[in-house]
Amino acid sequence: MPTHARVRAVQLAQAAMYLAQGAGIWPTPHVLTPTAWARRAFERAAERDPGHWPRILGAAEEWLLWREAAQEAARGLPIPDVELLAESLQRSDERAATYGLTPWTMQRGTEAELHAQARQLFAARCRERSAASVSALFPRLAALAGSDAPLLRGFDSIAPALAALGSSPPRRAEEGATAPRGLWTADSQAQHEAIAAWCCEKLRADPAARLLVILPGA
Repeated sequence: MPTHARVRAVQLAQAAMYLAQGAGIWPTPHVLTPTAWARRAFERAAERDPGHWPRILGAAEEWLLWREAAQEAARGLPIPDVELLAESLQRSDERAATYGLTPWTMQRGTEAELHAQARQLFAARCRERSAASVSALFPRLAALAGSDAPLLRGFDSIAPALAALGSSPPRRAEEGATAPRGLWTADSQAQHEAIAAWCCEKLRADPAARLLVILPGA
């Protein structure tokens, strides 16, 4: 699944299904984000063939190294929250690896330069530990293609690194799906009331429905 929120939604949906059937215990589904699936696959490959695959950084270890790299790269810059910066840099690096994007260095003082510096510092720390991050190994993901290829669901588009696995493509939208509907409201209060009315409409039609509301602003 593409996001942690959708992973959790699938897990809860399965639990609700088994509870409705009166089950007290059931198998836990292996529902993962692409990065989490790749981490597990690389770790298993390293266990089978340590001479061919490097040691994979643990999630906590990678978390710490990104924060150290972000702190060093941002030294002297007016950045109030280095922790948040590190999370953003790590996500950007994972996204670039997933889609096969090559980060570039732009003029001094830009976000791209900060990202490039942090990536270099992070890569140096990995080399010191003779280890590699999951994102650094994404170009080798195709080598793991086979019977263990994941089922891909909930994606708007499939990244090249995932497509190379020969995984099942996402299912197309069901025929007769509701078309998008736009609504212009006079003010924020009317907007909130319209959202609440939409939620009530959906829940009256299906009390078990799961709804996602994305609301910009404070």
